[in-house]
Amino acid sequence: MADSLLLPPGFSTGDAGAVLASLLPVGSLVILEGPTGIGKTEFVRGFARALGVRETVTSPTFVTLQEYEGTNGALFHGDLDRLPDGGGTDFVEALLASREWSWSLVEWGGKLSPSLWGLFLVVIGLRFSWESDEGRLMTVRSLGGADGTGEGESLVTLFLDRLIAGSGFPAISRGG
Repeated sequence: MADSLLLPPGFSTGDAGAVLASLLPVGSLVILEGPTGIGKTEFVRGFARALGVRETVTSPTFVTLQEYEGTNGALFHGDLDRLPDGGGTDFVEALLASREWSWSLVEWGGKLSPSLWGLFLVVIGLRFSWESDEGRLMTVRSLGGADGTGEGESLVTLFLDRLIAGSGFPAISRGG
């Protein structure tokens, strides 16, 4: 099941990233999808801030992957935009090598093989799309993980509930 939030103009996807970071267990994978410039990397920046990462988080479009160490844990940040479907051997090996001690966020992550999802504790998919002048639509769903979809679905619900409660934007709305 997928659920969506309309994020009003001015709402930072980084704030949403920080909320999700406070909920997901280490060993989770977040697959980020959406057009260039919609806020995927900003989402990762907010997630990284919540982990206590002090370095500047940049888009990994040209280097394809970056790893950050924060005071609250490690972050693997990848981008499959320029890589072939599946991500390529080096990318997948690096992703899997860090999965037990870090959170993994992959932009254009839809190129990853779903056969990898069961190797992560929880897998969450986030898709951002433009909704004209009204803002961006963020669609969130559990994609499974080691426990199937049970824990992931609960975390998606909790994430959306906390995001709505803490947004300060009365225009933020939830729809299925």
